Amino acid sequence: MKKTMYVLLTGASALALSVSAFAQITFSGSGLSGLTYLGNPGDAQYVPALALDGVNPPLAQLTTPDAGTSVSADSPAVFVVSPLGLLSSFLATYDLYSSSGEAGLGAGQNQPYWNIGVSPAANPNDLVQIISFGGPSLTQSSQIHAYDGNWNALNGNGYWGDTLAQLDAVTYDGYTVGDMTVQWAGIEIGDWDNGTNTIAAAANFDSITVVPEPGTLALVATGLAGVLFVVRRRQA
Repeated sequence: MKKTMYVLLTGASALALSVSAFAQITFSGSGLSGLTYLGNPGDAQYVPALALDGVNPPLAQLTTPDAGTSVSADSPAVFVVSPLGLLSSFLATYDLYSSSGEAGLGAGQNQPYWNIGVSPAANPNDLVQIISFGGPSLTQSSQIHAYDGNWNALNGNGYWGDTLAQLDAVTYDGYTVGDMTVQWAGIEIGDWDNGTNTIAAAANFDSITVVPEPGTLALVATGLAGVLFVVRRRQA
């Protein structure tokens, strides 16, 4: 069961980032410290170089003592929070330095997944929340499921297993989803349906890359926009 958390940010997440000629923005090194971390205390945080294992680069760390779906479990996440252009043009990827928990969950079941929030420019409160099936790359061929701002299945359907490209064509409250603006893009672990088992899981990222619509690049890089965004949190 989820509770909703609203967070107002001032766009400071664009610190120490690398911007390519192709409008690709990579957060790595100390740039990971400027991202937004959400989870139970200690479950989502920036880890400086050498602090994890004596050789690690700076990391975005997500860890939870319970990666399942019980009310006591946690699904920590790290977010890039800034308008990132149209969903139909958006791409993202992460580089995983290390992870744990797969042995208890089953092969391939602990892959960190993308958590994307989009809304129409004309009505920013009309939120659509998109969860990928897991894996480093988010592209138009990625499988997803989708929810409204209250975590109800979008249009009563949820579009479970559809691709992002298929979701782009869906209409919600009179707006085409692919024409909505990406308000945040995050990586999350946990919320895996693992029955009654309590299984610890962790994921450490040494880089997170977003590829926004080119026209929004300056806005992301300078961190000009404060964004009110909604992320799913577990019921305490």
